[in-house]
Formats: sequence, structure tokens, C-alpha cells
Amino acid sequence: MTDRNEDRLLRKLFAALREEDRRALPEFDLLVSQARLRAGKPWRTRLGTRWAWAGMAAIVAFLVIFFLQSWRAPRPMSHSEALALARIIDAWRAPTDTVLEIPSLRIPRSVPTLEFTSVALPALPAPESTRETPSTPQPQ
Repeated sequence: MTDRNEDRLLRKLFAALREEDRRALPEFDLLVSQARLRAGKPWRTRLGTRWAWAGMAAIVAFLVIFFLQSWRAPRPMSHSEALALARIIDAWRAPTDTVLEIPSLRIPRSVPTLEFTSVALPALPAPESTRETPSTPQPQ
């Protein structure tokens, strides 16, 4: 029996809490009508927002044009300029190249080439088409 009494008490307490919340909160229709009034009033702020968007669009357009102008393709080099640049690039050595030079370690400076004379290949039997075929069948 105490469980039923506790349930009734809890129902009454929650009903009182809901009623208190209803009194404290404004009506939904009132909120909607106030929002519509506020939305209709500030035409100046909407105009200001439009000017702000237009300003941002202008800034973005200016930045796009600026970066496109600065990223244009470089002018073509003459042959003498290209050769001079290639010589400079070829002459450059990394500062750590001396660390990699070990007297006892021999690193080849080029890729080795393999020739048929450098590798001993086993002799292969002649292909079937070049072998002599016996004219008479041999018994087995």
C-alpha cells in the first residue's frame, strides 16, 4: 500500500511542477508574434548585412585576382640562362656529403652494366625445330 501512496504523491508533485513551469513560461503564440514583429522591424540591419556580404565578396574577389596575378607562369629562360642555372645546380653539394664519405666504403658512382661476357651462362640445348629428326623410328 505504501507504493501506491508514493506513486500518488509523486504524480501530485510532478503535476505541481508542470503547472509552475506553465506559469513561468510565456505562451507560444506570444513568442511567435514577437518574433514576427522583430523580423519585420530591422530593415536597416538587413541592409547592413547585405553591405557586409558585398564587402566580403569584393575582398575575396580582390584576393583571388591578386593571387592569380602572382602565380602566373614564369617568363621563359634563354638557353644561356638555362645552362648557367644547370651548372649552378650541378655544382651544388650538400653540406653533409663529407659525412657520407667513408674511406673503407666504396659506393659506385654509376650504375653497373651487365654484358653477356660478364656472366657465365649455362649452355642451353638447341630448340626442337633445329634438331635432326631420325628418318626411321627407333624401337624402344
